[in-house]
Amino acid sequence: MLETRFKKRLPRGWSYPIGAQELSAYLEDAPGAKEKPLSFTDRAGWFHSQLDAERRDDHPYPILRLWLFRGGVLADNPDAGHWEVRVYAVPSTLRAVVRRSLLPIAMPKVRAWLAAARPDTALDGGAYCCVLTRESDARLYFEQCVSKFENPTRDEIEVPSRIEMQELTRSAPGQTKRSPRGSRLPELVCNPVRPGVPDRCPRVAGSGAQEARPGEP
Repeated sequence: MLETRFKKRLPRGWSYPIGAQELSAYLEDAPGAKEKPLSFTDRAGWFHSQLDAERRDDHPYPILRLWLFRGGVLADNPDAGHWEVRVYAVPSTLRAVVRRSLLPIAMPKVRAWLAAARPDTALDGGAYCCVLTRESDARLYFEQCVSKFENPTRDEIEVPSRIEMQELTRSAPGQTKRSPRGSRLPELVCNPVRPGVPDRCPRVAGSGAQEARPGEP
């Protein structure tokens, strides 16, 4: 299982949309993981006011980001590529419906992005993929950038129907359980909740704020 570098305790009303065990099921066998590559924190930036603005204006904000970067001067192989993942909190009222698309659809996209061929410049900074959500309808978006020399692209992730989700979870890592009759059945990722329910959660910060570089505390 992938090790966690840090996991911040969240205030009441906030939850992480995915855990270390689920991330490991998708990414554990991917080469180049940084030592303790997983981090969990309440916000994707330094300032609380930024996500307040993103949420108020109904803009998507990050819930998961994966970076590629070089090992650095202190690494055994400074030119080798490494990756790490940061997970950001969502309002607890949205966690279940976000997971409907995050686990069976978005995470395979993250895995495929990590395995894709890319130029060496990708390791010089700026190469990342990111999953974002918008609170009004709990839709997810997949953003990717090849390197700091390219502009990022963003696509909407379709929300699967219940039947489609059952089909997807049959092949998703760690998403099955035994029925009382002994046959293996897909375990549904969630029961949908009503998106856009007003919450009384404390503030967290958003996607547009300046963010620490990978490897920095």
